Amino acid sequence: MDTQLLLWAAGQPERLPLPARRMIEDARNELVFSATSIWEVAIKSGLGRSDFRADARLLRRGLLANGYDELSILGEHVVAIADLPPIHKDPFDRLLVAQSTVEGILLTTTDPVVAQYPGPVRMVGGSVTSQVYELFAQAIADRKQIFCTYEGLPRELCPHILGHTKGEEVALTYQFGGQSKSGLPPGGEWRCLSLSKVRNVRLRDGRWQAGSRHTRPQPCVEDVDVDVNPSSPYRPRRRL
Repeated sequence: MDTQLLLWAAGQPERLPLPARRMIEDARNELVFSATSIWEVAIKSGLGRSDFRADARLLRRGLLANGYDELSILGEHVVAIADLPPIHKDPFDRLLVAQSTVEGILLTTTDPVVAQYPGPVRMVGGSVTSQVYELFAQAIADRKQIFCTYEGLPRELCPHILGHTKGEEVALTYQFGGQSKSGLPPGGEWRCLSLSKVRNVRLRDGRWQAGSRHTRPQPCVEDVDVDVNPSSPYRPRRRL
């Protein structure tokens, strides 16, 4: 598993995509973590990275105690990096890919860029997105309004953030028209939508709409793939 999956497995298992949870729970699978991931956590947590708030010693100890095997870093792994195509710039991810290639061990990841490498690399969660998801992503990229139905009611909205929460496709949107079970205040309101409940999506031209700025982090999308904000603090996986 890559470093992000390891952090979720150790500290926030509810955030694991369903395919990853199934692989971990399958007794037939041998679970392996790389010393590369422990090194990455130690470096990035020391730099104050908010997405790497973990104690590397405790993480390693916990993984070993829960039946994970540790893969050490060998010189053979390091020199194999030279054979990789220039797909990803992160040195830790490149070393993980090199290790999986040399050892023939499957590397699971939530990063679509890492998943582009040839060899034993598999995307878990977010690799196969729904048609609704892709239409919302297109609307964000092109600043298009969306007309759709949600829970059987017509909605007019602008999607702002797209991604996953607990493995489910979700979007933070600003609804400015249509209907809602709880009512819609004048001028519109921020709404968090589960994309599995969205139907009849149509993109259309129109004024891009948003509410007032929030001073608190948005709680809707845990794993952000797309953010209309070019200065997004959420480190979206897709760039517009």
